[in-house]
Amino acid sequence: MIIDNVSSAQFDMIVLAEMLIIILSMVVPSIVFRFILDHDMSSKETGKQI
Repeated sequence: MIIDNVSSAQFDMIVLAEMLIIILSMVVPSIVFRFILDHDMSSKETGKQI
C-alpha cells in the first residue's frame, strides 16, 4: 500500500491530486464536447433541409 511508503503530508497531496484528476476528467469533456460536436438542428432548420 502506498500509505506505508510515504509520509502523511505526501499522502494527502496524492489524494488531492487524484481527486482533481477525477473532477477534471468529468468537467473538461462536458465543456470541450460542446465546441467539438455538431449541434442538433431545430425543427425549423430540419424543415428547411427537407
